[in-house]
Amino acid sequence: MESKFLQAEAKARGWITGSAQTAYNEAVTESFTWLGLTATQANTYLAQDLDIVRWPAASAAQVQTIGMQKYLALIGINNFEAWVDYRRIGVPTDLPLSMHPSRGSNIIPLRLHYPQAEYSFNTNVVSAEGTIDPQTSKIFWDVN
Repeated sequence: MESKFLQAEAKARGWITGSAQTAYNEAVTESFTWLGLTATQANTYLAQDLDIVRWPAASAAQVQTIGMQKYLALIGINNFEAWVDYRRIGVPTDLPLSMHPSRGSNIIPLRLHYPQAEYSFNTNVVSAEGTIDPQTSKIFWDVN
């Protein structure tokens, strides 16, 4: 399923040939099938006139739509990948924060801590990063 969403995004960006819309429809259908639903149910879903479902004309909007559907497909299955795509393309744009009181002032993390093995075997590189706070420290590639 995730591969189909990645193919749809690559086609929408012009990185590979083929129909991005067809790949998008296949990806959504595959996510429905994975959850035990039918292709007919997926087609009914795809036929809705909703911003998060409708296939847009502009390629930038296509990437956003693909990203949103990929997020919805993965959040309950592989939430780490959903978070990575949220950080990478910013979808969904209105991601709600937890309402649980223990959240305190924490926001959606910008990054993760390095695993202990990096501290043990790659100390110089990890130390060059300085003190890492997942809530506020950006990764070098994060320009937003």
